[in-house]
Amino acid sequence: MIIRCTIIYTVVILRQNYRNMSINEIFGRNVKAHRLSLKLSQEALANLAEIDRTYLPKVEKGERNVSLAIAQKIANALNVKLSKLLEGE
Repeated sequence: MIIRCTIIYTVVILRQNYRNMSINEIFGRNVKAHRLSLKLSQEALANLAEIDRTYLPKVEKGERNVSLAIAQKIANALNVKLSKLLEGE
């Protein structure tokens, strides 16, 4: 019961956090989550996406305004739809 309550509480907190985030931060958080689920380093993902390895950490922190072309390259490298990386919940 405690575990279930903790999971529900965590989901509620995450949803509230997304409401206060910019689209760059949401995109960055989702990129990082998918990258980690695939057990890829930032450098490995950057290589797969054919982007500079120093660019990706700034994307994941929401510090960069990513073009649609770069966003699509990242989505392709992660093997997910671009729309999935833009979802806020």
